Amino acid sequence: QQHLMVSVQPTWTDDSDLLGFLDLSHNVYRPADTGVVDFLLTAERNPDQLFLLTFDEMNLARVEHYFAQFLSVLELDLDKRYLRLYSDQAQGCIYNSCQYPSRIHIGRNVLFVGTVNIDESTYRFSDKVLDRAQVIRLGTVPFHLLQMQPEVNAKLPTPPPVTFELYRNWQRGEERIQLTREELEFLHAVHEKLQGVNLQLGVGYRTLRQIDAYIQNIPCRVNGEPLLDRSQAFDRQVCQKVLTKLRGPREQLEALVGRVDREGTVVDSVLLQLMDAYAKVSDFTLSRREVAQKAKELLYYGYTA
Repeated sequence: QQHLMVSVQPTWTDDSDLLGFLDLSHNVYRPADTGVVDFLLTAERNPDQLFLLTFDEMNLARVEHYFAQFLSVLELDLDKRYLRLYSDQAQGCIYNSCQYPSRIHIGRNVLFVGTVNIDESTYRFSDKVLDRAQVIRLGTVPFHLLQMQPEVNAKLPTPPPVTFELYRNWQRGEERIQLTREELEFLHAVHEKLQGVNLQLGVGYRTLRQIDAYIQNIPCRVNGEPLLDRSQAFDRQVCQKVLTKLRGPREQLEALVGRVDREGTVVDSVLLQLMDAYAKVSDFTLSRREVAQKAKELLYYGYTA
């Protein structure tokens, strides 16, 4: 099994709910019912295969709590990415330590995905989580498209399996930042404006590296043409990595985001002015839409998330 779907529970408070715990009364490690530990052990034993761990309704509980160890481990160099189940000193006393060792190596053949809903029943993500993730906002599918599903008995072709080696061959990346001078100037200008509003906001080096890696890895069509042009990819990254951090009250963000006039147009927006000034970099279609949405939230609710 190379894909595991985990349903997040609102009662989760730490990683023992996700992984399991050490039962010192019986000297055994008891993995959680989620199956995550066995899944990760399988991935460790099969480094040539690709594994996908999906969290359904990821923010029903606080991600910073139950996923805390992962957030730290995935930042480390590959040879140091070990998930700790219990202390090494206890391993000699644990009866099932051969099945469940004290630590698990998390290779690059394991990918993590989470589905998220934002409403009164869920928690917001902190910048700690947002800095380490790509936030993809899905649009609403028109109902008439649901009638275009293939027939139940139709035989669809089975796609070939994707090995970890093939996945790695798809990836491209240079150590040196490949962003253009204009792209860097735009991000620096946005960073300064964010800092003017809140010193905790900004475009950090981690964000810069992730934007650069995203653009370097734009997928290609069968004929070799890129699926997105560079300006579209940059626009998406501004939405997914920068604008997701704009959360706060009207008094703090209105000058940055802008206000909605009587005609429904966003005016006096510092961000939109920057996008106008760097029109050669991108038309910022998605980013402009996101800024407009945040301006409306400030008008209607006095707060944007």
